[in-house]
Amino acid sequence: MSLENGRPVEKSNDDVVAQHFTNDEVAIDGVAELTRWFGHEFILPSRQDGEMNTPRIAPITNPSDEVSELFDKAGPRKADGSPLNIFGTLAHHPALLRRWLVFASHVLAKNSLAPRDRELLILRTGLRCKSQYEFSQHALIALRSDITADEVQRTKLPVADGGWSDHDAAVLTAADDLHDDACISDATWTKLSSRLTDQQMLDVLFTVGNYHVVSFALNSCGVQLDEGVPSAM
Repeated sequence: MSLENGRPVEKSNDDVVAQHFTNDEVAIDGVAELTRWFGHEFILPSRQDGEMNTPRIAPITNPSDEVSELFDKAGPRKADGSPLNIFGTLAHHPALLRRWLVFASHVLAKNSLAPRDRELLILRTGLRCKSQYEFSQHALIALRSDITADEVQRTKLPVADGGWSDHDAAVLTAADDLHDDACISDATWTKLSSRLTDQQMLDVLFTVGNYHVVSFALNSCGVQLDEGVPSAM
């Protein structure tokens, strides 16, 4: 597959959704632990996209050859062989999907951040954007990223109440700063940059930015949870 200017899409596109999976691909005890927490109430607001019982833009079910190729590049599918709902929805705009996959591939497969830092940023961003789909998908992904089920749920608390290490707290606060003020504060930047390189700091910014865009799309299009993914918000 090539872009219009003739340059090939990065091979890493094959990994774009390598970490988006349904709950049968996660250890059963991990899912059970997450499910145990789902009934708990937390301080931050809950879902946005989950409030739509039907999508505004339904996922494509009869893809063209071009779209089928994009689905193949996107990665794993649902148990019935259909693409994940986010990809089926974005497939209404194949050129957009093609180009976004390149960026999404960087964030998920080529990111210089440790998987734990990346997923804490994504969970907090999905939560602050009230994206049921994003938070629930990454609640599962987090279990493979050195994050426990307990920690997944503690990302819903005010950072000061979560019992985090100084570094974890700075990571979560960076997501809050960007969501609230469109800028990481001096205090948060100083804490993070004492542990992270300039390259990693840029990946913090673009990871949070990508998942704001994704959450905007999920919320506004009413993308429904994929089969097998339990509601985590």
